[in-house]
Amino acid sequence: MLHQSKIEEGIKEIQELEKAFREAQKMEMLPLSFFSSSIDKINRLKTVIYELEVRQLHVMEEHLKKQENDRSEAPETRILADAIGQKVNTDFGKSFNLNDRFMAQRDSLQGNTNDKNG
Repeated sequence: MLHQSKIEEGIKEIQELEKAFREAQKMEMLPLSFFSSSIDKINRLKTVIYELEVRQLHVMEEHLKKQENDRSEAPETRILADAIGQKVNTDFGKSFNLNDRFMAQRDSLQGNTNDKNG
């Protein structure tokens, strides 16, 4: 992963900062080195987080560009309602296919096709 090394670096800084604070917890008077080293660790952690953010923004930008390219290359998708709306036939008789005609005859004649001819 792209972020793995930066995340590990951040975890290391957090662990070092935690260790320094645990040691300081036992002391009544803190040495000046505690403050400067803690601030240095916090600044390094802040840098790691900013670098992660920049990398993440680049990944997101690439993802968006890829989606835009995929959309422009993909065939136009239509919904069924659009397809049906474009195929409306003004001649009602021609709107039925052969299967629809057989079904209509069967339903209207209750299955007796001899009545149709008579």
